[in-house]
Amino acid sequence: MPETNPNYFEHNDVYWRELPDQTSEARTHGERIFRLPEPPEEKQICDGELERHASLSSRYLSTFNVSSDKNGIRSPAHSVEKPEGVFRILLLGCSTTFGWGVEDHETLPARLEHHLRAAGYSSVEVINGGQPGYTSYQGRRFFKEVAAAYQPDLVMIGYVIQDSRKVAFSDVSQAILQDRGVLLKQGLLYRSRLYQALKIALGDVVLDATSCRDDFGNPTKKCVFRVTEGDFAANYRAIKADAAKIGAKVGVYAFPEEGGPNSHSKVHRFVQMGFHKEYGVSFFDPTQQIFREVQDQRNKGLKQCGENQENLRYYGWCRPEPKWVESVDSAGSSCWKLEEFSTQQSLNPVDPGHASAAGLNRIAELFARFLEKESLLP
Repeated sequence: MPETNPNYFEHNDVYWRELPDQTSEARTHGERIFRLPEPPEEKQICDGELERHASLSSRYLSTFNVSSDKNGIRSPAHSVEKPEGVFRILLLGCSTTFGWGVEDHETLPARLEHHLRAAGYSSVEVINGGQPGYTSYQGRRFFKEVAAAYQPDLVMIGYVIQDSRKVAFSDVSQAILQDRGVLLKQGLLYRSRLYQALKIALGDVVLDATSCRDDFGNPTKKCVFRVTEGDFAANYRAIKADAAKIGAKVGVYAFPEEGGPNSHSKVHRFVQMGFHKEYGVSFFDPTQQIFREVQDQRNKGLKQCGENQENLRYYGWCRPEPKWVESVDSAGSSCWKLEEFSTQQSLNPVDPGHASAAGLNRIAELFARFLEKESLLP
């Protein structure tokens, strides 16, 4: 096997394994940082503008707090042992389920539990099985080794977005090339050097990224899905089988896709729908409904950000986009300054991959109605 640098690979850190038992840890939301344009090079900057630039950069830094139990399960907080008479729903997914960018009480699992209890289902608990960056490949082992201990009565599987990301190496390739046995989740065969060699010879494992085109037609070295369609379906089947061992029902759900209703995540959505039909399990997909509601807002002339905050777009967040403009200092000399702006103007969307708190709440409302309609509640 070739020698590799573990730091070269993506998606290595997982909360449940390496950062469990977080107590209100402040997390920086990288996608939501208010990024100001850098000062122009080789141009005279007006007095005080560099200090103003630094002040604005720190003021618009977006953070959110994360708390979890000893197993890395984020709030809402529930004991590992299920109390008598309680009906538990486990949502398995990635950062969208985890609630990246929002507070503990604003996540999809937290809001789903809130809406179900408000509807009279007082014995329902929702377990947040979302882990940032996870695919069904990692989720398969996460359920078996961690989440199954919470004794869910209903397991809703929601891995779509991360599985279909284009990357240089698949999740299986990463685990093999890093020689990280803890990540090899598909049986003892993957621990066999002979088996690995055969997989490499057959082309099932990518040893070196080759040039290809991304979704926009640009050359890229990120040229394979993190999880193949076949492995995606196999992982779902494995989770279903493990859920059956503890007497849990299984359903599937999809998140509104970050690129819109026709983004590349459709590839794995088709497989997910196939799994839904293959086993006759319930499938919750709010994508079309959410995008219809967003479009209705636009048709009514409501701004997606800034004014009418109650109508904040369901997906993403917004930021102003000021520019450096030419000005004149007190001595009459030409210099550059950051244009004046307010949060009510020049607002552009950022982080379309994670729903805002308002969006998560709306998805949870639709989710609660779906579970009731499908007779999946006690």
